[in-house]
Amino acid sequence: MELVEEAIRHKVAFGVVVFDAWYLAEELIPVIARRRKDWISMLKQNRGLETTSFQLRDVNGWAMKLPGPHMAVEHLVPLIPVQAYRPVTIGEHTDWCFTLGVRIPSVGKVRIVG
Repeated sequence: MELVEEAIRHKVAFGVVVFDAWYLAEELIPVIARRRKDWISMLKQNRGLETTSFQLRDVNGWAMKLPGPHMAVEHLVPLIPVQAYRPVTIGEHTDWCFTLGVRIPSVGKVRIVG
């Protein structure tokens, strides 16, 4: 939080704050949002997601039943259907990725990329 505020005080031109999973905390996000900056962070594998905030569909398009009110990211990723993945090419390298809007308790609504 102090680094963001200090960068603004020193008129450092930036639009995105990038930080490690250890710094993704409910106190930091409002500071960044108040300054109208975007942010990108990694998620710890055990980070809980609110299962009522998103819906997954299987190969046939049927809604999948998800366990409990929360589930860890590490348990979500294997459930993502293959048709949700899209190719993303940077230079000559192509990766397959998905995006999903979810809600993280204490952080709020975010978009995850896997």
